[in-house]
Amino acid sequence: MNVRIGLAALALAGCDAVAPVDLHYVGDGGGGNDAKVAVDAGPVNPVGDADPASGPSGLCGCDFTAGESCCIPTGGEPAFCTENGEGCAAGGGVAIGCNGYDSMSESACCWNGGAQPGGFTRLTVACVNGPAACATNADCNGGTCMIQKCGTVSISACDITPSCP
Repeated sequence: MNVRIGLAALALAGCDAVAPVDLHYVGDGGGGNDAKVAVDAGPVNPVGDADPASGPSGLCGCDFTAGESCCIPTGGEPAFCTENGEGCAAGGGVAIGCNGYDSMSESACCWNGGAQPGGFTRLTVACVNGPAACATNADCNGGTCMIQKCGTVSISACDITPSCP
């Protein structure tokens, strides 16, 4: 038994030497850490040369199906596509990884960490850590899709006006 524990500890220590990861938990505080989302606050690098004003609702032209997010960083910097949306949010920005209900996967687009700086959107079964993100009022189950312009990018949430970073 002690040998297995020792090998597991050695393997975990070896993983940190290969690729150190700075994990943070994002959530509303309810349900303990298992109800929160672990995020990698590693480098947030731009992907491609997308135009921040292009794409659906001006969301950087990011390919959400490829795991990209539209990162709206702090300090009024221009938005850009990244594969590390959670890292963008952990740095105080806002990351949009979806924009409304996805009929292909039958998934809701939900805010994690709130529709505010430090928040990000992802497809999930149900919105439990924040409001639904929306493209139209139809995404809000009888509510209102509230839209906020952040530079050249529009962000949205059901029944709550989002805050820009």
